[in-house]
Amino acid sequence: MRREEAIDIMTDTVIVMNTKLGITNGVPADQIESTMSQMRPELNKVNALIFDAMYDSGIINLHS
Repeated sequence: MRREEAIDIMTDTVIVMNTKLGITNGVPADQIESTMSQMRPELNKVNALIFDAMYDSGIINLHS
């Protein structure tokens, strides 16, 4: 799996979790969709930092 794929999976997981939470809390669907699309760039940035830290520490190995 490539770095970008892993980051996308991490971000998508958070988006799904937050979407379900919004639905549970009665947030209107259009507001959820707008909020999630606004969150995506920052989530990608944070998940890239987490991925890189795990890669640098040897937890993730892209060569096996």
